Amino acid sequence: MTVLVARPVPTRRTAGQRYALVATAHTRLMMLMLLFAAAVLLVIMRLGMLAITSGAEATTRIATLASRGDIVDRNGAPLARTIDSWTISVHPKKLIGDPMDIAARLAALMPEGGDQAHYYDLLTRKVNFAYLQRRASPALVEQVNAIGEPAIVFARETQRLYPQSTLAAHALGFLSTDGHGMSGMERVLDQQLLDPTQAGKPVALSLDVRVQAALESELGRAMGTFSARGAGGIVLDVHTGEVIAMVSLPTFNPNRVGMAGSEELRNITTQSVFELGSTFKPITMATAMDTGVVTSMARRFDATHPLKVGGYT
Repeated sequence: MTVLVARPVPTRRTAGQRYALVATAHTRLMMLMLLFAAAVLLVIMRLGMLAITSGAEATTRIATLASRGDIVDRNGAPLARTIDSWTISVHPKKLIGDPMDIAARLAALMPEGGDQAHYYDLLTRKVNFAYLQRRASPALVEQVNAIGEPAIVFARETQRLYPQSTLAAHALGFLSTDGHGMSGMERVLDQQLLDPTQAGKPVALSLDVRVQAALESELGRAMGTFSARGAGGIVLDVHTGEVIAMVSLPTFNPNRVGMAGSEELRNITTQSVFELGSTFKPITMATAMDTGVVTSMARRFDATHPLKVGGYT
């Protein structure tokens, strides 16, 4: 038996019902947009916190470099100091002005960094960042800033200054670009000079700049007299063994260590090998006294004439 059921007739919504549905949909859409905006705001806040944290860490690192202790001689004369300076950089992708014109002006202001072609290459590279000058003076920063290029930026950093120039260069050594000692006492005392608990306390060496200058002058004169390629000398305190002066020639300027060659950077007194020569005579005499060959310091040996022993003179 087949039962026929009539299709239900759809109920037509009234205008009020349609308005209620539209209002509900609008409310839901607004809530969804608010949730999305809140999520975006949280992401932005998180990025901001990360940026602040990174900035604080960077500031801490800069402060550490800035607190590197000074080095002085035995009488307090300054040998190495840390001063404020600037870094000049550029964002090539954000360059607005004519790169050729800017390169020419940079080459005129900073010729030691390269010629116009060099700076043009830096300005036209497909990179976000490039250094133009590290440890620049305030005067140079002012001149470069006068170019008026927004893509050229400036940041403070620290600079190690050696006020005595080339004096005691090998004994002092120099720093790497990240502010750590690479040679000499700068390397030996690296941790001590960077110790924040020692900030403001200069480290005194046994060197005496007056003796150092005199020894460098005499060795330089001797090099000229004998047309020597190098010279080295050390002055010691016979009572304590302290090094009063240490000279190696040719020398270099630690303020411009990048311009020094391998021969200038090599410390002859500590990195070269020489025959003992007359310095071995005290050892020979001490051995003779210890073995009983020499029993009295009153005896004298004539060393003014050559001696022939076994066919050898």
